[in-house]
Formats: sequence, C-alpha cells, structure tokens
Amino acid sequence: MWQQLPGGYPGAGQAAAGALSPYPIEGNRSGSRGIAVALTVLATLVAIVAVGALVVVLANRSQEPVARETEGTVAPSVPVLGGAPPTGLELDDRGTSVGLTWGDPARGKASFIITMARRGEQLKPVGHVGPGTVEFVELGLNKNLDYCFAVVAVYSTKQVSSSVQECTKRGTARPQR
Repeated sequence: MWQQLPGGYPGAGQAAAGALSPYPIEGNRSGSRGIAVALTVLATLVAIVAVGALVVVLANRSQEPVARETEGTVAPSVPVLGGAPPTGLELDDRGTSVGLTWGDPARGKASFIITMARRGEQLKPVGHVGPGTVEFVELGLNKNLDYCFAVVAVYSTKQVSSSVQECTKRGTARPQR
C-alpha cells in the first residue's frame, strides 16, 4: 500500500545522492566571498589606472604651446590667420532676416564660414558657403535686437582669415521694408 509522506510524494524534500542543491551549503561561503573581494580589488585597480591616465593626458595638454601676444608660437592643431580676409562686408537689414555680401579675396578658391552673435556676445558659426559664393541670408531674427556678423575665409584646415565685424543698427528711425 502507498503511504503519503509529509513532503507530498515519496522522496520529496530529500536530495538524490550526488544531486546539486539550489541552496548554498554552509561551509561554501568563503569561496564566493573570495571572488567578491577579488572583483572589488580589480575594479579599484582599474579605477586608479583610469584616473592616472586622465591626469597624464591633462598634464600633457597643459604643456602644449599657446599663442601669445608677444610670441608667434601656436599649437600645430590651431588654425592661424593667413591669406587675405573677406572685404567690404555689407549688411542688408530686413527686420527678421539680414542679407550679407562681401568681396572674395581668394577669387573662388576659398570657402566661407558666416559667424553671428547679438551685439556684445561672442560670434559663433551660423552657416557656410562654398568657393565663389559671396552672399548669405540669415533668417529668423528678432527685429528688435541688433546682430553682429563676420565672414571667415577658409583657405585650408589650418589657414583662415576673418573680415571686419559689422553690426545692424536697428532703432526707431530705421525704415521698414
């Protein structure tokens, strides 16, 4: 006759001989603790090496030559002024847009970067045109604010030259178009 055991069926609750238990055995904790300690030490060493490499890179960067007003030394990766600048920059203020025209000193052999900022702020690139193009229109401006523009001739990746900066002169007496 079959007898019901407390586990629900014969052999329930008893591990078969040689079977792996899903629960850790009390005496085996030191092995997993050793792995955790080893991984922690390894992660710490990797972090120390990364910080050391960052310090070395930043220290080398601070030793690069810098352009000075009294010396002509410039880091090789920094563009330098060279070549004739764009001339005769003229602005055609249209309220919410400004048209620019300029003279091409490179006679169609240089590209141009157009820079712009509100009066008193640092100029930033807002567009570019290819060789031979000497006009550009900046759209979406606030008709109540003044803007300043300059055109930069790009002769090569290391040789550029900027025009004189020109600014809009917006006021109440300005004719509307």
